[in-house]
Amino acid sequence: MQIDELAKSLKPSKTILLLGSGAAVGSGGLTGAALATALWGEMVGGTPLSDDLAEVSSIITNRVGREALIRQLRAKLGALTPAAPMRALVSHPWSAIYTTNYDSIIEQACKSATKPFVVIRSNYDYSHLETNDGLRIYKIHGCLSQDIVDGHTARIVITEEDYDLTEDYREAIYRSMESDLLTHDVVIIGHSLRDAHIKRDVLKASEIKQRRGAPGRILLLVYEKDDDRALLYERKGISVCACSLEQLTEAIARTAEISGKPSEAISGDGL
Repeated sequence: MQIDELAKSLKPSKTILLLGSGAAVGSGGLTGAALATALWGEMVGGTPLSDDLAEVSSIITNRVGREALIRQLRAKLGALTPAAPMRALVSHPWSAIYTTNYDSIIEQACKSATKPFVVIRSNYDYSHLETNDGLRIYKIHGCLSQDIVDGHTARIVITEEDYDLTEDYREAIYRSMESDLLTHDVVIIGHSLRDAHIKRDVLKASEIKQRRGAPGRILLLVYEKDDDRALLYERKGISVCACSLEQLTEAIARTAEISGKPSEAISGDGL
């Protein structure tokens, strides 16, 4: 799918975003592999045994403890601020945003746009939906602001043990995501789909959409054109568009300008 075709067909209120680490790179964030390498270099030294963040974080925890790992993670990601493309992205009335990132870039972008939002980091945050309106932001892997080292019940999902325990305290988030995947258009940005839970739910939703005719489509934004891998996803019912986050937001703005309407009013029946 071409970027302009995507922009013309988007209807944010009928669309959810699923953001991975790649979506934060433009704002100073790191991909999972880059974060694994950085944490290892700063806390252990030398070349890491792998670039898998969960594996590397597990080894670091065994060597120096979880508290040191979380402290370094916060030092790496705690001062990030949203760049213009991220601020432009959240300005549209998306139905919800799901993110695997630990940082607060999305929340900061909403604040800069004076856009109301509510953050769900675990099962314990669901009561916030009853008392707050605004954009729903689901932090699937938790947030820098909460971890068991601080006495919180919920934890940042970063080690292999965290992944094993994740359904114990994020079951409600996964149920919400499963429902949204089946009833909305879905735009996946900056994600490799390496996370087993997310890949499972995305592929399951795609299969159901194809087999049962569930509404909406799933589209994956990739930053580098790769026709071979794109074809693999296309065969699973996931459309692929090669573009950056900046190109996406510029295309949405360009389409709205041409139509003379705000992005929400752009015609189209979904992706």
